Amino acid sequence: MQKAAVYYESWSAAWTDDPNKMNLSGISYPTSIVNLSFVQPACAYVAGQKSWQGTGLNFSQDFAVVYAAIQILRKKGIKVMLSVGGGSYWSDPSVTFNPKNCVDLMVDLGADGIDLDWEVGQQYDYQLTNAIASLKPLMPKGTFISFAGFSTGAYGKNGDTYQGMNIHAMTHQGGNVDWINIM
Repeated sequence: MQKAAVYYESWSAAWTDDPNKMNLSGISYPTSIVNLSFVQPACAYVAGQKSWQGTGLNFSQDFAVVYAAIQILRKKGIKVMLSVGGGSYWSDPSVTFNPKNCVDLMVDLGADGIDLDWEVGQQYDYQLTNAIASLKPLMPKGTFISFAGFSTGAYGKNGDTYQGMNIHAMTHQGGNVDWINIM
């Protein structure tokens, strides 16, 4: 079965206190993966916190409502991933990645894994490799790691900012990634 992934913009969710009425829970086939965007790499979430403070996610709903909406999706067979990064968060190559905090948020939300939406460019290609390597040992059994690969990220490097930016990670950590979402 082919996988069809979408990115769900947390800031676009219309407010409701009913998880069954939340537009997140209404997503259906042919979507098989929903990436909740975007968790900041320097996530300050602490296990059990159950709030959006310090996460980068901008839901207007309470944590419990989003948790319940995620469980509705999962019952439909749709995987829900936390998408960490995006162009605005990774654009500074000195950004700190807190993998444990991201995993704690994933677990408390009852999500299926973490998608690294890393967009710095080939000059810092080792950062995606390091992010996968630091994340993998913290992931609970049965969860997934994916990353958003730039459309030319596997092409040889030629001076273009994004061309070839995923080669290092695929070569050194490819065995720790369950799938790649092509941007």
